[in-house]
Amino acid sequence: MKHSRFVVLSILSLMILGCSNKSLYEAIQENRVNDCRNLSYQKEQQCLNSLNQKSYEEYQRERNGDHTTDNSNLDQSSSNKPFSHNSIYNS
Repeated sequence: MKHSRFVVLSILSLMILGCSNKSLYEAIQENRVNDCRNLSYQKEQQCLNSLNQKSYEEYQRERNGDHTTDNSNLDQSSSNKPFSHNSIYNS
């Protein structure tokens, strides 16, 4: 409960400060990873495996209806790696 309040306040603070959509998307992704980390090991692994693993750029293309497979503008070093909470900070 205490953690959830912190996350909500953090997200609201970011929104008030005018953060980008990408920053907000990444903050939400990080929050979901943190929620998984609070579970038992087996449930944590299931939770982490079920998370949306799309980069913000992939999410934005889908959201805008651009479903092409051209990934030439993505960083190739991270395009095939599974999502991890550390990947959020490498963008």
